[in-house]
Amino acid sequence: MPIEAHTSQPAPGEIERVSVSEAEEKTPELFDISEFQLPKTDYQIPVATALKIQSLEQSLRETYADAKGKSENLSELEKKPEQAKNVWQIEQQADKLIYRDERGQAQEISFGELLTDGEWGLQYYFDKSVTDEIKLEYLKAEAQRKMHAGYNKALLLQELANPDLDEYKRTGYQAMLDDMESGQEHFGLQIEKAVKNFFKKISIDHQFFEVYDTDVKKDMRDKIDFILANVHHLQGVAVEEDPNAKKEIDVQFTTNLSPENIWNKSSQLQRAREHSKTESTDAIQALIKMDGRNFRFSQNRWAAKKTPGGPDKAWRAGTKWELFQQAMRKFLKPEEIDAYWTMLNKKK
Repeated sequence: MPIEAHTSQPAPGEIERVSVSEAEEKTPELFDISEFQLPKTDYQIPVATALKIQSLEQSLRETYADAKGKSENLSELEKKPEQAKNVWQIEQQADKLIYRDERGQAQEISFGELLTDGEWGLQYYFDKSVTDEIKLEYLKAEAQRKMHAGYNKALLLQELANPDLDEYKRTGYQAMLDDMESGQEHFGLQIEKAVKNFFKKISIDHQFFEVYDTDVKKDMRDKIDFILANVHHLQGVAVEEDPNAKKEIDVQFTTNLSPENIWNKSSQLQRAREHSKTESTDAIQALIKMDGRNFRFSQNRWAAKKTPGGPDKAWRAGTKWELFQQAMRKFLKPEEIDAYWTMLNKKK
């Protein structure tokens, strides 16, 4: 829905908040923009920081308004973005999405790849053969991705303004903010993003579960990189919903495979779990490990051409299987994991 700010100017250190008029509330939402509302604070925010946060919030509103406008005229997505790199046109043939490689050969791209490739700087525009439903989902995914990044940056600025923030969190938040402002992701974040997108693609393409991003505050406080939700048990080849089963898997990721680091990570997860005020009774924890050398090889191989699908498309089947079973083994029985994996690969 279109969003407007309060017309009154905020007091020094006070962050301007978003309001929605009664008439606008009747307009169908593209998605729930309240997800990007910063939490209220009980401390004064310096004027310079407040102005930066207000600028980011304005950018969020503009991103949403732009997406909302395009959602009402989806033919706009058939135009090739100007002066953009790594842009590919998508066509639809029956229930398949395709793009043309550098030789003009048709290559299939999954719906999950289409909706997550923006994380790697890839952009898409569409042939008239593509349905409006697919265009709309792509539009929403791109807007949410951009807004999530802006929200996290604003949240970091807000948290760093807290005079009572402990030194451990302050150091961590500042490092995150420095990475965002430099535009350079360190190697560990690249791998974490690839692993999260690997699970997102499974979620979108096969609907075995849902994947949710966490904000930087939850990452630091609860040691959760992303969440797998609504995971169900299998009975034979059918999904069985058990109302008494835990349905959320809180995932922490590491590339440091030393026994000492694994112990430290596991201990951090347990301590965060014990002290979290937002602990879900339906959640269990999973520590996913991946050798960074495997990722570096596939990342370099993919980056040479930056074709649709992202770095994980170059992962070996064994790497994908290892990540999948690490995430699921505390929740599902071995035979259920095998069944899920078989179903996943049959659908490809």
